[in-house]
Amino acid sequence: MASLSDARRGSSGFAVTLVRGRPRLAPGFTAEHEGKRRYVDLASVAAVPPGRAGRRVQYWTFVGVAEETHRDVMRQLPLSYDVTVMAARPMGWERAKTHGHVHVSRGVVQAGFPELYEVLVGRAGFLIQNIHPGPTSTYAVLVEATAGQVVALPPLLHHVTVNLGDGPLVVADVTCRASEDDYGRLRAAHGMAHHIGIDDRAVPNPAYQAAPSLERVTAEGWSGPSAANVYRDLVDRPASLAWLCSPEGFAARFPDLWHRVEAHVRP
Repeated sequence: MASLSDARRGSSGFAVTLVRGRPRLAPGFTAEHEGKRRYVDLASVAAVPPGRAGRRVQYWTFVGVAEETHRDVMRQLPLSYDVTVMAARPMGWERAKTHGHVHVSRGVVQAGFPELYEVLVGRAGFLIQNIHPGPTSTYAVLVEATAGQVVALPPLLHHVTVNLGDGPLVVADVTCRASEDDYGRLRAAHGMAHHIGIDDRAVPNPAYQAAPSLERVTAEGWSGPSAANVYRDLVDRPASLAWLCSPEGFAARFPDLWHRVEAHVRP
């Protein structure tokens, strides 16, 4: 996992480093919250029950990451910069992945929020789909991205990050602080409509009554050319990411992508 040192962010050093085999924030960086997910925490969405591997940590999360010199400014922004580190630990025959969720408002009306990911280290796949009662799905795509590429996630679609590489995966994401992660609907559906095997094949989830074939696209084919540095954009030009706090802003920022998915984000 020495390649975690490639996750350079900001102006003064590395955001994530290794200490005794596990990722930690490097000197000069802070986080508002740190967490981890074990295999057992993913049992309801995994293709293979965790069994004796249940206590094994699958990934670590760092929420509200900032260089110490930017900490006060970053915490005043309506946006949060988060980092996830995922080991290349298959879950049985399934690729390592996150639990997955959808971003909704904290109020009574469940409005959706978009999200922006940047791959810092490794090779990632972003499973994106809708979920209807049944469960059923009418739209499912896997967006593949490598280090330096960004992927925009539309509002009201569920998403899961998959480690498609043989080494660690480090991704950063920016979300609106007004949003809330909804894990319940995906948990009730027993995961996404497709599992990604260690041979990269898409295996349909038998829990679904109906689902489409999985579409595969590249990051550039999905949301366009990559940004240079999402962290720097957030520090230097936060207004350029204001669309993350508005579903309407996403549609204006990515009109072609919104046209592609709009019919599938409605109930």
